Amino acid sequence: MYSRNAFLHRFIYSFKINYRNIHNDQLLSSSELFENFVPRQRFELPVKFDRKDWYPKHMHIQMKVMEGKLRTVDLILEVHDSRVALSGRNSNFAQKLFSVRPHILVMNKKDLIDQERYREQIEKHYNYQGVQNIFWTDCTKRVDSQWDALREKMLELLQKELRFNRTVKTEYQVMVIGIPNVGKSSLINAFRKNNLGYEKAHAEGPFPGVTTRVQNRVRIWQVFWVHTVDEAMKLSICNLILESQTSPYYVADYLLYYMNKHKDFSYLNQLKMEEPIDDIRQALIQCCKAFNLRVKSSVFQTTETNTDLWDVFGASTHFLKLFRNGHFNDNFLDRDLLFSNVEADTFKLQEFTGKYLGNKKVMFTERLEFKTPKDCDAMPIYRCVDSNGNFLDENEEPKFTKEFAQKIYMEMTKLNTMDKILYESQRQGRISFYMTSYGEEASHLGSAAALEQRDLIYGQYRETGVLLWRGFSLDQCMNQCYGNKLDPGKGKQMPVHYGDAELNFVTISSPLTTQLPQAVGSAYSFKLSNPTKSSDQQRIKCPVIFFCRNNGYAISTPTSEQYSGDGIAGKGIGYGIHTIRVDGNDVFAVYNATKAARELALTNCPVLIEAMTYRLGHHSTSDDSSAYRSADEVKEWTELDLPILRYRKFLESKGWWNMEMDKQWLSKIKSEVLESFNKAEKVKKLPPDELFNDVYAEIPEALKKQKTELLNHLEKYGEKYPELENFEK
Repeated sequence: MYSRNAFLHRFIYSFKINYRNIHNDQLLSSSELFENFVPRQRFELPVKFDRKDWYPKHMHIQMKVMEGKLRTVDLILEVHDSRVALSGRNSNFAQKLFSVRPHILVMNKKDLIDQERYREQIEKHYNYQGVQNIFWTDCTKRVDSQWDALREKMLELLQKELRFNRTVKTEYQVMVIGIPNVGKSSLINAFRKNNLGYEKAHAEGPFPGVTTRVQNRVRIWQVFWVHTVDEAMKLSICNLILESQTSPYYVADYLLYYMNKHKDFSYLNQLKMEEPIDDIRQALIQCCKAFNLRVKSSVFQTTETNTDLWDVFGASTHFLKLFRNGHFNDNFLDRDLLFSNVEADTFKLQEFTGKYLGNKKVMFTERLEFKTPKDCDAMPIYRCVDSNGNFLDENEEPKFTKEFAQKIYMEMTKLNTMDKILYESQRQGRISFYMTSYGEEASHLGSAAALEQRDLIYGQYRETGVLLWRGFSLDQCMNQCYGNKLDPGKGKQMPVHYGDAELNFVTISSPLTTQLPQAVGSAYSFKLSNPTKSSDQQRIKCPVIFFCRNNGYAISTPTSEQYSGDGIAGKGIGYGIHTIRVDGNDVFAVYNATKAARELALTNCPVLIEAMTYRLGHHSTSDDSSAYRSADEVKEWTELDLPILRYRKFLESKGWWNMEMDKQWLSKIKSEVLESFNKAEKVKKLPPDELFNDVYAEIPEALKKQKTELLNHLEKYGEKYPELENFEK
């Protein structure tokens, strides 16, 4: 509580002390006049000062919520106060939000700083950090060309951004974020006024937290980031943190410290003082005298005489208001950050970002901290439907046609039926080897359906479903597993090592991961034969998708014993490529991810997809998985998350499938598999000497000799090999 004398109030605000050199009558700057004044070099708060309110408990939760909203967000508008252009911005947001969506940094309240002095340096600072889209606004001015320019930039970025699963949406979603009281709601109101002709959507105010929601469609995100005393005090001075959380007395003390440190003695004019002072208590008493701030009783009161009771607490608030209302010379509070080693720091950050870290934004920190895998959250698993085939978010449904959806199910069950018959045939000794795909059918068909027929595939030995989708027939599968004369590989490959040039599926190799460098080489060749304009940094990238089925085991070794860190997906991030982890038993999640990955790949952007699934069967007919995993483990996966059943429930919910249709289809496909099986079994194999063909263009003498020896041996001892009756002569 304090009283004001109107006349005295106007007089003091108009009063100005001119310091003149006695000899030449020239006006001197404050720094020249008080060059012998030595201010504090460090600001310290009392030891018992409670700082817990600087770290709002909802900060971590808000970050998670915003990350979850990114799927439906097309653009991020970050609003910040120009007076603290560098303080209070959260580096985690730059890494987690701005790196995955177009971002515009709006520097509001530009009228409160000297733009001619600071604007270029601030923009240069952020340009070095990779922030290219910076707009300066004064949200109190609702009709201004600034809004036209900002709107045009927003539209430009929105039109360039790939929307993937959001392409069906006819509207754009913009996320507005920023620390409290920087002008987020004012910006929204300005857009409504200039673009729609509407009045305010919600009240605005000079204090933090006035607006949290504007109608039902606009959500205001308050994002705090305070980890030093300096940042907390600067934000408090600008009224970006509630005074109750920091105490006006200490904030006023910091303002005095900061102005003295930077030789800004303009407060002398306002407080009617002749010399600078570093004692906040004495400065506030002088403020009380200058503005006649008195109080009858207060815990902060002090007396200079028995009759003067000065309102020191009120003086703290008044001193801060002088700054906020622009009565001091310089309202920019990040001078120390902007000009202290700014050139060296920004240069190093630019070098580290561009040349060392693949353009990934990096910042300096004064906190000694080693990062471990436990410190980083695991990449989430993208999914579309629950275990009953119900969509968790209707926006994620890819809108299959009835025929398309039924085809996926029929190919999944065809693969499953063929696996059962061929597995049993190997156990009966009718083929030499086999590998099933039990439990992994969704990853096969979901990915295959999202690609185009012309896309080249380097497959692994447990991906038969991909070939079936492309038109590889049951007869071709059976002929290959039997290695008969109708097998394009002429019986020289192990069973299930399929391939078909017409279907753009390269023949499978037994050694693991040989297909990775082969696929990269083919993709790079494709890129060279289809050149596009790209930067030098994009030159070594090529259109390739790495699709990894993480089924929990490498033969007998569980994945938990194979690597540390965030699984396979973590490796993708480590190599600097776009990465996603999906539910491999969810056809729709696999389909959406692969389709989006293909769009990225066509821009010469490699992509890694980790499909989380489970291998229900043994590794192969040469393996007994009961030696390294329990029957209960397999049973739980079978009962709780069988991909074929999960997908069938979706079809049934649509009315596209029922029990009678299922019974008829399974009976039909079983008959077709057995028919192809019986036909292939009756086809003879090529002659034994075919072994020596298709290796060299001209057979060398050593092989000719071996071939002759084999034929002589079979002619002499042929009766010892009864299976020769299955070979052509």
